[in-house]
Amino acid sequence: MTAPESRRPQAVRGEEREPAPLWVSGVHAVKEVLRAKPDQVDLIVLVGQHPSHRMFIAMAREHGIPYTTGEERLPEFLRRKKHAPVFARLAAFRYADPEDLLETVRPTTIFLVLDHVQDPTNLGNVLRTAAGAGVQGVFIPRHRGVRVTPTVAHIASGALPYVPVARYGSLQQLIQQLQERGVWVVAADPYAPEPWFALKGNRPIALVLGHEGEGLTKTALQLCDQTVRIPMVHLESLNVAASAAILLYEVVRQRMTTA
Repeated sequence: MTAPESRRPQAVRGEEREPAPLWVSGVHAVKEVLRAKPDQVDLIVLVGQHPSHRMFIAMAREHGIPYTTGEERLPEFLRRKKHAPVFARLAAFRYADPEDLLETVRPTTIFLVLDHVQDPTNLGNVLRTAAGAGVQGVFIPRHRGVRVTPTVAHIASGALPYVPVARYGSLQQLIQQLQERGVWVVAADPYAPEPWFALKGNRPIALVLGHEGEGLTKTALQLCDQTVRIPMVHLESLNVAASAAILLYEVVRQRMTTA
């Protein structure tokens, strides 16, 4: 089903790329990238001496990827963190097309929608958790938040090949588009009447999380099908990465319980 033109999410098409290359570091993260998307890797850098180097040289040769044993090819911010024995450079990051993601809805779909998240560390941690929980796609705003940067890729630790990331223009339109496709849209709100375990996870679902300080707008909250809170004893709220982990794995728990 094709939505009316006025209701389509205004977003960057999938062909747009980040200008800066992205780096993944660490044995497990680099191995995951090479297993999942070797065509996205254009350089492997081996640092020091490590038992894993023989394996990575073999994988590089298998996929025709250049490799080097010198840290000179690493950007400055990674040279300061050169404790990792291996680094992989991704040639370019491609955002997913939001309309393509919307057309992939199935009974087990889990989407994550972020609004106004500014901290690249938070986004990286969210993407790693999303990969672990089997999220089908993550939507981030085109203007009001951090994009996928080298820091995000570094923190995500190999999750990027497993989780499509799309950018949207209007949160309200995106929520409506999700609902038109039968997706149950749940927002995290510290003032919601229901606790987090009351969310209805046994259906196609999209979890919407906002900025730690400002949260979601009243309009966005009213558009969602359900709002839930994560109870806090002393603080007002958790950061978005912690909140995403709690809500995502509540969905996973419910589905495992009823499977």
